[in-house]
Amino acid sequence: MNELGTAQTRTDFCAEYRSQADGDLLQLWVERSDLVPEAEAALKAEITRRGLTEEAATAKDIRVEDDDNGSERDKESDNRLAPAVAAWGPSIAWFWLREMCLRRRTKYGIPFQAKVESTLLTRPAGRGGSRAELRYSYECQGQRTGRTVRDFTIGNHVGKALAFGHKSGDTITVLVDPNDPDCSYFPSGFGWIQPLLYGVFFSILGMFFLACAFALAVIAITNH
Repeated sequence: MNELGTAQTRTDFCAEYRSQADGDLLQLWVERSDLVPEAEAALKAEITRRGLTEEAATAKDIRVEDDDNGSERDKESDNRLAPAVAAWGPSIAWFWLREMCLRRRTKYGIPFQAKVESTLLTRPAGRGGSRAELRYSYECQGQRTGRTVRDFTIGNHVGKALAFGHKSGDTITVLVDPNDPDCSYFPSGFGWIQPLLYGVFFSILGMFFLACAFALAVIAITNH
């Protein structure tokens, strides 16, 4: 702004400021330390002419307020989190296997533009983790819907990136299986390591219990 100001006279600045809205002038007044003397004098004169002297004395930086409002919106979003669920249990293995299956089936999928319908992030439950979810819709031989689920326990930035990094109406790119239009995958890249570890653990645990049940069934049949 200083480089521009040196090539302008106070008359030029007066003409420029007369065409601006009151709010813009007040914001410029907050930032007046960046102005050249001629621009600051012209701005002060225009503020006085419009009777905005009192407003200028108490004016606040709109950019700072916007940041504060953004933080408040984040807090509101946090307050709208879904009820707590524990990211421990067979459901982790299920969603992990589901995501891996969708990823494999759409490895050579066709990219489609999809619209985000809704997102959510569950609250942590006890020592368990949280779950982030994103639902979307796309047009491929008719209207279709898809869903991405990520479970995690360490850090919540992963879930927030998926849930709060998108809002309803946003456009994302999904991969669609050309042989099955209902099969789609959103390669978000978020939070796949923890579901992988949990999925393997609970898969092994599930097979262990099935083996135990099978062994008990065989013993019972043998005893009879």
